[in-house]
Amino acid sequence: DFYFADKSIANAFVQFISAMVPVKTRFSKKLVGTDVHSNISRLQHTISAEIAATCKDDLVLPTKKASATLGPCLPLVKRVTSQVKLINPSTGVEVDISSESYWRKPFVTVLNASFLTEFIVLDVEPYERRRARDEMKHHFSQHTVMAEAIVARSSDFGMNDETLTVV
Repeated sequence: DFYFADKSIANAFVQFISAMVPVKTRFSKKLVGTDVHSNISRLQHTISAEIAATCKDDLVLPTKKASATLGPCLPLVKRVTSQVKLINPSTGVEVDISSESYWRKPFVTVLNASFLTEFIVLDVEPYERRRARDEMKHHFSQHTVMAEAIVARSSDFGMNDETLTVV
């Protein structure tokens, strides 16, 4: 809970939060007191802001509209700003969900980042370079490249030689 002496400062704070994460706001006012002799009323303004529960690295159930773009998958939340950016981990396809779209139908979080296991990347090799160039070129953003990686679980690192090859 935040308390502000001036309504304009409270509105500026809500606008700042809205620029950082998807927010649903409600405004209300309540009559606190009135002076009938001078015809002056005192109002208490309340702004309720609900912040999106989706966080970076969450595995979510997408909406039908997002599924049409991403394909059949459980996407990861790549970034949360004033929009939510989802990525299909198997193809690299990304989609931005606006704050308004998010609040119309919020995502169901299947797993959050606390269930992730940390791995150390030992080697990376671009995944089927020719196929990605010829067939799937339009699916990748400028910053997403599919690759084959050899990884080892951080908790096991140095204790055994068990590695995994992942895409």
